[in-house]
Amino acid sequence: MTAPEHHHETSAADGGHAPVGWLRRHRALIVICLLFAGLRLPVAWRQVPAQDEEYFVVPGLTILRDGVPRIPYMPSRNPRGAFYKADELLFTLPPLYFYCEAVVYQCIGASTGAARFVSMLCAIGAIVVVHRLARLLFHDESSALWSAGLYAASRAIYFPAMVARPDMLCGLLGLGALLACTRWTESRRRILLIAAGALIGAAGLTHPFALVPAIQVTAWTLIASRGWSNRLRNVGTLAAAVLLVFLLWVPLIAVNPEAFQSQFYNAVLNQSGPGLVSRLILPYRSLLVQAPIFLEHVGLSQAVLMIGATAAAAVLAARLPDEGLRTGAVLACTGLYLHVACVGGHPTRGYWCYTGALMFLCVGGLLSQLRCGLVAAVPPGMRAPRPRSRAQLRTLFLAAAIMLPGAGLRTIAAHLRHWNDINYDAPRFTRELMAAVPADARLVVDPKYVFDLYRDGRHVTLAMDYDFFFSVRGTEYDFVVAGPYSIRDGIPATLGAKFVKAYGDQDDLFSCYAEIYTSPEEVPRR
Repeated sequence: MTAPEHHHETSAADGGHAPVGWLRRHRALIVICLLFAGLRLPVAWRQVPAQDEEYFVVPGLTILRDGVPRIPYMPSRNPRGAFYKADELLFTLPPLYFYCEAVVYQCIGASTGAARFVSMLCAIGAIVVVHRLARLLFHDESSALWSAGLYAASRAIYFPAMVARPDMLCGLLGLGALLACTRWTESRRRILLIAAGALIGAAGLTHPFALVPAIQVTAWTLIASRGWSNRLRNVGTLAAAVLLVFLLWVPLIAVNPEAFQSQFYNAVLNQSGPGLVSRLILPYRSLLVQAPIFLEHVGLSQAVLMIGATAAAAVLAARLPDEGLRTGAVLACTGLYLHVACVGGHPTRGYWCYTGALMFLCVGGLLSQLRCGLVAAVPPGMRAPRPRSRAQLRTLFLAAAIMLPGAGLRTIAAHLRHWNDINYDAPRFTRELMAAVPADARLVVDPKYVFDLYRDGRHVTLAMDYDFFFSVRGTEYDFVVAGPYSIRDGIPATLGAKFVKAYGDQDDLFSCYAEIYTSPEEVPRR
């Protein structure tokens, strides 16, 4: 894969590389990013925590308090579980996201919204990188804006940007490595190859999914290098940069290698299915798992657009002498193949933010080819079609019809209608739950509310009864703060708790809901 030569567009009129000139040239991209943040961030700050966020929001706070990432309210001692001794040290995933989270917590305070803010910033960064990649590959600002804009509106980025998980950070770092490799292909500056390796190493410090961009960038480096001596030197440089960054995890592993081996193997490696080599050779079993996950994650209309654009770009790239389109098609196709093979049977969804970005590059590449074809078809002496032509307006309406379903508009509308309703404001709702139980009580708390009560200094244990993760059976408690997950799993009945009071609206999808229970021996204190 090789990227076409890029020509920098600067002029005295726009101030060259001055900040004002940059802002003027990228007005449309800035608008896309501001719209994305404006529509997503307020809801992300107000929404009740989602499943699994209880694992990812607390390590940043324990880093600030204790110096290490851990989950203090999950004292699991099952060596075959995913969180064995996670209350002492967390190794289920590499810790870079948690350290980024700690930085944000230090600046604006610890909360679920602040943890999601990390993902939101990474999502905005990914939109900018997609625009830059498309601009480098296709030399067409309009196509680059379509790639970035459709990606920003897609469900591929919507979910990982709205939750406290490392998915979006890993995706951004992987895309950044591809961008650095693209620039290295043009200039052959070794610092860019080192940057690509460092970004892959950093991605590896968030999730093993980093193997996908790692394989792509390694293959790209091999193909773009000339002569075996250059290939070995360049791949060696890349590998050294990857290892130097990734090995930053080793000192933490050395503190408790037993917990690392148990957590990382059980939570990640053992969830992917047969060995990686066998999945790479015969990925059909992984495809049977990942195909429905992809379809459910992005929705039917967006799935058709993404798959159709990737397939069309691959066909056109085989027929046209366009290096940019060929590079985009190869990145998307190999990304799909490696995503399916490397993730295997693991049910994770958020990493489609990376592969989806590559597929939206193909959308931009197709629009670039369409625009070039329209311009080429104009007879000499006549003007080319204006950018705001009827064809582009039709394209805009079609894109809206495809992207708007599932874009979270119902969620935004529900929060706007109930902006002052405490049941739609998770931080306020949780404070009401805190006031309902004594400050010194021993609490068993639903995953949706456990972090806020822990942050408040309460004595909390996670309300979960699943041996592979954690079982609350046998825990001494005074009150149960039950939410949708613990009610679904029958935690109050398992613990023999007695109902006290309900809060919120159980029948409203967008409303918070909780129930307070007391232990059989506890007399409720008002």
